[in-house]
Amino acid sequence: MEKIKKIFGFFADSFFEKVISAWLFASAVMTVSYMGAISLEGTNFATYTIVFVLCFLVDCCAEYSRKGISKFLLALSVFVFSAVILMSSDSIYTFIALGIFYTLAIHHYFKNKDGFKLDIPGKYAVAAVAVTAVLFFGGVTLISVLRYTTYSAPNYDFGIFANMYYNMKNSLRPLVSCERDQILSHFAIHFSPALYVFLPIYYIFPSSATVAVCQTLAVYSAVIPFALIMKHRKLPNINICLLSVVFVASAAFLGGCLFDFHENCLLVPFLMWMFYFYEKQKTPFVFLFAVLTLMVKEDAFVYVAIFAAYIIVADKNYLKGAILAVGAVLYFILACAYIENYGTGIMAYRYENLISGDEGLFGIIKTLFANPAYAVTQIFDEKNGTAEKLIYFLQLFSPVAFVPFFTKKKSRLILVLPILLNLLTDYAYQYNITFQYSFGISTMLMYLCILNVDDMKKKNRDCTSLIAAGLSVMMFTMMFSPKFSTYVNRQLENYEEYASMNQVLEQIPDDATVTASTFLIAHLCEREEIYEVYYTAQTDTDYLVLDVRSAYRDESLRLAQKWIADGYVLTDMGNEYIQIYTK
Repeated sequence: MEKIKKIFGFFADSFFEKVISAWLFASAVMTVSYMGAISLEGTNFATYTIVFVLCFLVDCCAEYSRKGISKFLLALSVFVFSAVILMSSDSIYTFIALGIFYTLAIHHYFKNKDGFKLDIPGKYAVAAVAVTAVLFFGGVTLISVLRYTTYSAPNYDFGIFANMYYNMKNSLRPLVSCERDQILSHFAIHFSPALYVFLPIYYIFPSSATVAVCQTLAVYSAVIPFALIMKHRKLPNINICLLSVVFVASAAFLGGCLFDFHENCLLVPFLMWMFYFYEKQKTPFVFLFAVLTLMVKEDAFVYVAIFAAYIIVADKNYLKGAILAVGAVLYFILACAYIENYGTGIMAYRYENLISGDEGLFGIIKTLFANPAYAVTQIFDEKNGTAEKLIYFLQLFSPVAFVPFFTKKKSRLILVLPILLNLLTDYAYQYNITFQYSFGISTMLMYLCILNVDDMKKKNRDCTSLIAAGLSVMMFTMMFSPKFSTYVNRQLENYEEYASMNQVLEQIPDDATVTASTFLIAHLCEREEIYEVYYTAQTDTDYLVLDVRSAYRDESLRLAQKWIADGYVLTDMGNEYIQIYTK
């Protein structure tokens, strides 16, 4: 009888936790078994019941072998269930709702845990971080390359950089012909000497695909200084591993990397190494990476200047902060002067909502200083009836569990200020998580996560790290899954089509001048002159190459009429996907 009571007591202990865990795990398994599709057709009561019972028994066995693990499995089941749902949903509101339930489950685990502790031995921590970084890097790189191989990467912003690196390899000059309908230096658009960092890699592997790989390599390599900062601050191994997951699963890093290429990707490693050397009090290297950060783009001075303000306010290091701040502002002035005098001018129009009349950059400064009330109204203003900026704010901060705000040291909030670059503008791409404009602010937020988690007590630190890691992976899953299925399926299903397109384009002589459709430029950019047909006014290149796949056929044939009127004729070099014209 006592044995029966003991067995009954075991099953009764945490019974509802086991039931909920089994229910959620079974639901996740059934959804995945239906290829991730969430629909009424996925309901099979008999099969579901069998899976549910098996999950319940596994939970019981786990609890029997290690007391207290059921509470952890409950939190894990909520995470798995949420991740599976988000594989089929791109709704930020669904993510927020599931994120709240996941957060409550983690709090329940830490509030009541009795015996099962999260930990990882030191000898496995480095391996865990390395493997995690490689897996995320590999997945994101795969999709980045597939965008190119499946003719899905447009001229803006991939073809222009592929063309630039081809010219850099041959002449060391960052010349581009398909960015502004003429041959000019990319530095006339953005002053970005830091782009030379990738040139040795491109020189060894001269391919447009290399450009895509370089971006993800730059971003995910920054996990090294990120982990070193945590080690320097003596964070426990479990926190180092969990926060590294937060870093590599960043929605902003993923979104930026999957929108082809941009120099902003270099902000991530340069800023993180600057933070690391600041932590180590190696001033020469702080200045070195500050300079490299400034060389990414003219507006990168904001990140260095704000970090300088943080140094002054938080650490009272007036000399170092002043040198950084003054140097950043002077560099910005010189870079702007170069672009204004030798380039196409500063893109102040992206903040035209802050400019009165034709005042340009000065108008922005004047508005921020003299009319801050108006500037505040622009931060979360709605466009077209949608709260796009609020959604963007949630996409940035909810995956990191709003940890950047969890501090008693108010001086640290200075590091959040770069978010204003994204929120004050009326330029829609700037507050869109899937574009490159979040690389800088996200790197600052990652550093803040380390600082604020380090200040927490052990229990809160572990709880917060686990919540942030789970939320980051959930957001990553929501954004990555549709991209993965789209591009992998596209490559597998249309392999012969892409091979045929490659053969057609190989017929065009390397020394010929070409005007082409946007998705063809990256495959034709290894030449001095190439232009995008949609944006060019000239009709005098050797070849006109048009993308006539079903989705683009009508627009391409419409654009061809001007060329035909100027004497161009259709050749027999093309196929059903590509048309090639010449005079």
